[in-house]
Amino acid sequence: MHIRYPQLHQRGNGNFNPNINLNLLGLLRSLVVMIQQLLLTVIGLLLRLINIILGIFGVGPVSFFGFGGADASASRHALTGKTLTFDNGRKVRIGRQVAEGGFSFVFEAYDADARTRNAHPRKYALKRINCSDPELVQSCREEAGVHRSLGQRNLMPLLGLKFDSSRAMPGVTVCYMLFPFLETSLRDDITRRRLLDDDIRDGVGKPTRRRPYKETELLQLFGQVVDAVAAMHAAALAHRDIKLENVMMDVGGKSTPGSRKSRPTPVLMDFGSAGKVTYPLKSRSDVLRLTELAAQHCTMPYRAPELFDGGVRHGIDEAPVDGRVDVWSLGCLLFGMMYGSSPFEVEFRRDGTVRIVECTHLRVLGPVPTPPPGTEAAGRYSKEVNDAVKWMLNQSRLERPTIDQVSQRVDELLQKVGGKRIRTNGAASSASASDGTFDPFGTAKDMA
Repeated sequence: MHIRYPQLHQRGNGNFNPNINLNLLGLLRSLVVMIQQLLLTVIGLLLRLINIILGIFGVGPVSFFGFGGADASASRHALTGKTLTFDNGRKVRIGRQVAEGGFSFVFEAYDADARTRNAHPRKYALKRINCSDPELVQSCREEAGVHRSLGQRNLMPLLGLKFDSSRAMPGVTVCYMLFPFLETSLRDDITRRRLLDDDIRDGVGKPTRRRPYKETELLQLFGQVVDAVAAMHAAALAHRDIKLENVMMDVGGKSTPGSRKSRPTPVLMDFGSAGKVTYPLKSRSDVLRLTELAAQHCTMPYRAPELFDGGVRHGIDEAPVDGRVDVWSLGCLLFGMMYGSSPFEVEFRRDGTVRIVECTHLRVLGPVPTPPPGTEAAGRYSKEVNDAVKWMLNQSRLERPTIDQVSQRVDELLQKVGGKRIRTNGAASSASASDGTFDPFGTAKDMA
């Protein structure tokens, strides 16, 4: 949905203050984005309800700007079994729909190559995006470009890209992106480990089945996410939306030599928010644009303070915002791996259990919560690991560590507990991801 913003005209005594106009324009843009997102959600829910009611009476579905109707029906039924050929020649057969949100749908897909379809066809995640305007098409191309410019095992590879026209919605371009199918996210794993249990006992007189990561395991998993972010920064890109939900877990890889079971490998995904690693702050309009983009793409509990309104100054000599926005998010991620969620959406009860609270800008500017002394949560991890979290969550963006410094700290922490850093083989380069022989699930190994 393309929205044209009205011009702000000067009225009154003729005195002109550009900063006031820019402030008003920034507020207007943020308000329009919020209203747009709310309307999209409400329209989608209403049309789904209407179509359920119409279906009871045998009436065909209705649609509105890509919601429901013929296109939604096609997404769920007509696309199943259809074969798609991508820009690199890869062919897949579309399976059932597994998720949807806004203008996008996610399907299972299977290798349609005649040599493998009757054996054990490889399973993929197929993302379909309905692009109602050229800006959304360009956004899809940019996201695909980020995927294909990276070649690190802990970054989600793009296995195919295709643009097509929508028969159900004239003038709408459909973008298809093909990815490896990974069912479990870091958030899912934390849920299974019951880190957010609200009681220290199960309610039947037995200790809780909460299963936090061991410190070595925690640092090894986190270290691989750090490697992924380091690879992005080395390519002059910042992710800007690192969170538990955007880290998938490859739990089906091969076992490490000498080990009887496979190690889960974290894979960072969703590059729709990615951009240049440095962002200039030369003018007020730069600052407004930065906070506007952050409000749209960066999840608040993981968003660095400088990405909020009033978080940075502007000027010719002002240092640009850089990759340390990702370091802040990594600090939130590590805390979430330790205690269940971002530090800015939790509170600890007296018994050390966690209570989820609303994240606000004020909370982000506040201290990092710590478990009460003497509780299980307080003794779960060493002081050095907790200090590392606070070190990454430095409110001053220029005093916050870089990704290379974080990587070095992970090495040091692992050495103290006798662990080894995990590196991975099978880098997902754009070249290997484009042919039919690429295995997106590489083998993990310890680094001595």
